[in-house]
Amino acid sequence: LRPTNIELTIDLGKFSAKWNPPSNASGNLEYLARLHLDESLKIFFEERVVKEPFIKDWIVVPEQDYWLRIQALPDPDSTNQGDSDSLPLVKQFHVPGNQLQTPGNFKVTTSKNMINLSWDPINNNSQVFEYLLMVYLDEERRESFGEYHLDTPKESISGVNQNPRYWFDLQAVPASGNHSDVASEAVSYFMELPSKTYAIPKISSLDLEPINDPEEPRTIIKLAWDGSVNGDGLHKYRVEIADDMDFQTGFQDYEEDADSSGGEYGPLDPGRTYYLRMRAVGPPDDVTRIHSGWSEVKTIVTPGAPSPVDPNE
Repeated sequence: LRPTNIELTIDLGKFSAKWNPPSNASGNLEYLARLHLDESLKIFFEERVVKEPFIKDWIVVPEQDYWLRIQALPDPDSTNQGDSDSLPLVKQFHVPGNQLQTPGNFKVTTSKNMINLSWDPINNNSQVFEYLLMVYLDEERRESFGEYHLDTPKESISGVNQNPRYWFDLQAVPASGNHSDVASEAVSYFMELPSKTYAIPKISSLDLEPINDPEEPRTIIKLAWDGSVNGDGLHKYRVEIADDMDFQTGFQDYEEDADSSGGEYGPLDPGRTYYLRMRAVGPPDDVTRIHSGWSEVKTIVTPGAPSPVDPNE
């Protein structure tokens, strides 16, 4: 047994095949068709068993070379006991595909906490396609920020100020079920978000005011400042008080809104030395708004005798 004369009809992303059955078969046959990606035929990635000597519209990945191996076998559903497996018949061929255009005029801009992307649409598709936008946080494309499957040539991504740099890869790709088109080449874009460092606020006045409570002779601080000259309303002011110059012990911290220009802090124990500093800070998870440096450190000595130390402490 041996089939002969494979004839192929090749289209975008698919092919059909027919062949002549063995002329000397003594009974019913079936055909084992295997599709290989290399000439050695050692490993196949897909196979079909058919009862007739033809296969219609076998869908494959386009723009690849294939080797089709056809072998005639006795039909196990029949009484054919006289025939043995045939030698294989092999034919090599190429399946073309329609390569989609590369999106042109790729533009990336920023506005507030968003990145806006746009590009020219493509129109050489044969079936349904989409735009695949991949966004990464490193040049090596190991850390992904997001994957976007789009049917329009634009996208806006929010929440981007949490990272300083982005890498974009854009291409047109076949949608699910589209076996005719081939993905376009990717167009890439790198963006580093603009950033600002807040100016240091300036402490304009610092006053101590005792608490009118004989059982608690402590003091509060009344603090006023001139705000950061490049504040944008998204920042806050952080005030820190400690009882050592390195701000490691006796630590207190406070946060005020962007429109504030002063506050009251404490209470502080009598007869103690404290240190105070402040700065403007950006919103959490926003690396584009950078904390200011610290203001000058103010030294505060509270009035009164120090509180007695408990011998058990």
